[in-house]
Amino acid sequence: MFARQNHARAGADILTGIRRRLLAAPPWQPLLFATAAVLAAAVALPQSALGAVAAPGVAFTKLTLLNGWGTYPFGSATPAIANISGVVYFKGAISTSSTSTNDVAFVMPPGFRPSKYVNVPVDMCNATMGELNIAPSGVTQVISAGANTDATCFTSLDGVSFALSPKSFTALKLQPGWTEFGSLYR
Repeated sequence: MFARQNHARAGADILTGIRRRLLAAPPWQPLLFATAAVLAAAVALPQSALGAVAAPGVAFTKLTLLNGWGTYPFGSATPAIANISGVVYFKGAISTSSTSTNDVAFVMPPGFRPSKYVNVPVDMCNATMGELNIAPSGVTQVISAGANTDATCFTSLDGVSFALSPKSFTALKLQPGWTEFGSLYR
């Protein structure tokens, strides 16, 4: 019983110390601490909470990587896709040699291919943005918004998705002067 009381008191002392430091800190510092706490919590979340689909009973189909592309070697899931109610979900991460110039990473199997070209955003090395350009044939190119080495060193597929058919969406009414971007894209 004595140990429990001391343990509770030690916890209360720590909280009191934190409160004092926060009250004495400049106005921006508590916000910085709160932001750091939220980021730390996000790192600890399971993949399903961060956008990757991990629903029980969902069968993912492993992607066959091409042209030297492989699974990112540092703790990521094997690249795979699943069709859940007409939406294709990706998971995993890919990379290739920094000298690779072939941006075709894989061909999506039939049943997962869009009817028109689809571009979906992805994250890459050095916080670079990029995209997957997915053709109706299933050929998928990895395109970096920065240097090609940002794409080759790491491209995350986690949280990436697209609808197979645009039929369930309401078309936007474009303002005068604006037109749809060609007939090849949705």
